[in-house]
Amino acid sequence: QGTLRAGRQRMPNDDFPDFSKLDGDYQILTELHGEGDSRAYLARHLRLNRDVTISVFRAAGRISSAALAQFESDARLLTEARHQHIVPVIDAIRLDDGALAIVRARVRGPTLDQSLGTSGAMSITRVASTIHDVAEAIAWARETGVTQRAIAPWDIVFQQGSGRVLLSFEPAKTSGEAGTSE
Repeated sequence: QGTLRAGRQRMPNDDFPDFSKLDGDYQILTELHGEGDSRAYLARHLRLNRDVTISVFRAAGRISSAALAQFESDARLLTEARHQHIVPVIDAIRLDDGALAIVRARVRGPTLDQSLGTSGAMSITRVASTIHDVAEAIAWARETGVTQRAIAPWDIVFQQGSGRVLLSFEPAKTSGEAGTSE
């Protein structure tokens, strides 16, 4: 698959985000997954010379100013605070086309959906441990003031090597519903 670069020429009706604001900082390598108005990309942080993931939320242009302020507040909290079961957030960026982007540390390892797809059912011990770790991350986020949104199977990562569970926590919902969270 070819390399996608920030600043790629946009075509009419193109669903590809306008990454021109990322020029000089990040190189988009490939799309990892997407659903609805959000997409996740593997990228290279050019100054730090390391891989990151960038989640882009396209609905930003349709949300209220209050919901946008909540998203930006959540992103700021997630960049400042650290928790052992939450993937570190490096940056939050508003793209030129109005989309919002969250840059995270790249965590290697299978997501919950990948793990279930290749290994099948998990042991009851692993299920209980995963639920505990995810609940701990959600409780921390709530205590910190981060607005919770829905958690998808690809948001839960089993870190390669350690097996530690990490939650790729997203800031507040970015759909058209002003000020709400999933």
